[in-house]
Amino acid sequence: MLACERQDTLNLNVVPVYKELMIHLAQAETGVQYSGFNSLAEYEQDLRALGFPDLLEPMLEGDFEGLKDRCVEFDQVLRKFLAERWARLNAFETVEELEEWLE
Repeated sequence: MLACERQDTLNLNVVPVYKELMIHLAQAETGVQYSGFNSLAEYEQDLRALGFPDLLEPMLEGDFEGLKDRCVEFDQVLRKFLAERWARLNAFETVEELEEWLE
């Protein structure tokens, strides 16, 4: 989102987000453990079928505003997805809230 706000094409890359999400989804759903030897085919997930918006299209088009909007939507879908699966979300509004939780 910061790259979108700055219109920074050099740091505008959603592929690592996709990769991280797919690795952990595959592990949770199938038990596949990711290592340096896994190919994408072993852990690839159909994120659109799971309700996640497409981030690649606006990224490739250089549509900063469109990508930023989809990132917000992606975050909302991810939070809902995790909450439905009883994942504990540690989201803090302020640094003070985080510090309090860490103590």
